[in-house]
Amino acid sequence: MNWADPSGLKIKYVDGTPGGTALAAFIAQIRSTKQGASLLKKLENRKETYTVNLNECGGTGGFNPKTNTIDVRNANTLIAAFDKSGVRGLHEVSAGRVLAHELGHALLRGGSENATIGIENGVFSPIDGYTRVWEGQ
Repeated sequence: MNWADPSGLKIKYVDGTPGGTALAAFIAQIRSTKQGASLLKKLENRKETYTVNLNECGGTGGFNPKTNTIDVRNANTLIAAFDKSGVRGLHEVSAGRVLAHELGHALLRGGSENATIGIENGVFSPIDGYTRVWEGQ
């Protein structure tokens, strides 16, 4: 699945999961929120080409600013976050949230972890109800 606008700007999506539909579902989730749609639009409007890989191995995720590549493992992960009732704890979240986080790094061209978590929360808190906290706080 690739996205290209009429002017040729693009994000290349590579889904290496069985069936190849998980990445499209995560992108649709991200695009369903106001901040998520804005995040994707800002990246789509850049002159750089970004490659987003979803696969079944490796760490939870990462952004390489030298190659503009985002890698995300298609597996749930644990994060320290507040739930809807304000209780802090470890919560299992989807690879979609990890993808939103790594897209935040791409938008900020690396950026601080705290700023990227702010983007991640703006995109995914309306979806999963969790507000992630930075471990360094």
